[in-house]
Amino acid sequence: MTRRASFMPTGSTSTATTTTPNSSASRSNSPPWNLDVDRSLALRRRERALLEAHGSAWQQPFSKEQEPRFTRGFVSELALSGAMLFECGREYLAAAPVTRVLLRGDGEDAELVANLSRCDFLRRLRTLDLYQSPLGGEEAGRVMFGSPHLTRLRGLHLGEGDATPGMVSVLAECLSGLRELYLWDFHQGELGNAGLATLANSPAFASLTTLNLLQTGVDADGARAVAESPHLRRLESLSFGFQACGYAPNYIGPEGIRHLAWSMQLAGLRHLGLGMTRAGSAGARALATSPHLDRLKLLDLGLNDLRDDGVAALAEWPCLAGVAWLNLSTNEVRSEGVAALARSPHATKLETLGLSLTRVGTDGVRALAESSYLDRLRTLWLPGNGLDRDAVEILLGDNRFAQLAELHLGGLNEAQRGRLKTISATASGSEW
Repeated sequence: MTRRASFMPTGSTSTATTTTPNSSASRSNSPPWNLDVDRSLALRRRERALLEAHGSAWQQPFSKEQEPRFTRGFVSELALSGAMLFECGREYLAAAPVTRVLLRGDGEDAELVANLSRCDFLRRLRTLDLYQSPLGGEEAGRVMFGSPHLTRLRGLHLGEGDATPGMVSVLAECLSGLRELYLWDFHQGELGNAGLATLANSPAFASLTTLNLLQTGVDADGARAVAESPHLRRLESLSFGFQACGYAPNYIGPEGIRHLAWSMQLAGLRHLGLGMTRAGSAGARALATSPHLDRLKLLDLGLNDLRDDGVAALAEWPCLAGVAWLNLSTNEVRSEGVAALARSPHATKLETLGLSLTRVGTDGVRALAESSYLDRLRTLWLPGNGLDRDAVEILLGDNRFAQLAELHLGGLNEAQRGRLKTISATASGSEW
């Protein structure tokens, strides 16, 4: 098995710091639930190779600026301005099986929204991303989402100015078949507990399988509304967001996590995003009391002031046994917490482990290397740990880490980089 070392400098993204793995619901890079980890990684490498070889030809007639994305070799997603969608949408959607459109721009005016709502080619769309191009209020939302041509819409992404209680009411009136809903805000946090309660109490959202909330200003009461909702039983992915910069984080805290942990309605969750929710170790301990989350595959607890006792509680949690993707980055986790995880018989399905910007230390790295339970581990994130030479030697040694497909690690010198057998070596020589 080859290893790829990479160092990703911090930067602004829409979902997480780039020193941590990204768990943004359906946008996650996690492998499909039913694929063997090695087969999944092999398929990804094959996909990258095919796109590098043929992507330029396959993307025709679309330009690079339209950000065409592929599904099974065909363009399925485009990024367009509202005006371009109105003028060229029929032609574009006839040229390729495009089912997802990301609108770009500063916002759409009322006339353009009205014109778009009358376009019958919108019937082709299954997902509409308006995060970068807000509609500008509930009236515009009522015009757009009341379109008879959007009745087959299954995914919707709304951003600042549109992620409001009023817009949730509009969606409840106009769209009854949504499967995926992303409500992302950064400054106002207008949705709040009231908007989330409106959503949770509406049968119009009973088909949701993904609910992703980012910087929407909800707290424990909002989490409780979701946990007690009789209409959100089909949820498989629930995220309260992870964004290090913003003004309206979802601080649901240990109390909110306790509501989620003990909700029988949420027993179908496969992905739970709790990054930057002020969970702390108390929140991790509350989560670890849940008897219901045994279907969980992805768990994000990054940036939460989580300490070793919280990780130890997770390590003893029977529901950890199904988790393949675990992010503990940007926490006060030290070698004792990592060792507790490495000793856990519930960690046997872990494939991706995020420990960036923690305090793993040499003892923590050694515990991972000597674990009897981490045979499936293929991706490890460790940037920002300031690891010493002994720790790096363990990571580059002939041990468990030799099975890694991806090792994200900063601070390697030229000789250490040379020892890696890589697909594409992007390790940085700088230290965090």
